Amino acid sequence: MPRAISTGIVAGGAMAAQAGVEMTHVPYRSTPPAITDVMAGRVTCMIVDASSSLGNVKGGQLRVLGVTTQRRSKLLPDILPLAELGLPGFDVAAWAGLIGPARMPPAMVASINADVRSVWDRPETVKRLGDIGFDGFSSTPEEFAGFIKDEIVKWGGMARAAGIEPE
Repeated sequence: MPRAISTGIVAGGAMAAQAGVEMTHVPYRSTPPAITDVMAGRVTCMIVDASSSLGNVKGGQLRVLGVTTQRRSKLLPDILPLAELGLPGFDVAAWAGLIGPARMPPAMVASINADVRSVWDRPETVKRLGDIGFDGFSSTPEEFAGFIKDEIVKWGGMARAAGIEPE
């Protein structure tokens, strides 16, 4: 199974461990050549983010077998999550967030957060992000800090379960 980014590496390893199957990790330098090899049938499957694969899915070159998030994706509402396909509790999602220095003044954090959310929460922004494969959300700095703490615990557990060691 090709995995070009860390999300795919951890998700693939965690999926194999939970399912009790053996999968071969095929390393790639980037996602496009891995997708090309899946489309050509040189490898069986891969875990890839929607933004990298949605065009090929819509074009019929790739078939989505399941989504790694606990709930169905707004981007692919007809596709079942792996959690409903025999891997209960499986929930892996790549995410990105805006962070700053640890000692950034709280007033500056609040101001930047308000400015970013005023753009991020616009319906046209949500639609545009969805069109290119992102299922976005915004939060307060405190909510985001809690989310990050939870993700560190979750990803650490998945990496350990998959036998992934730091390099």
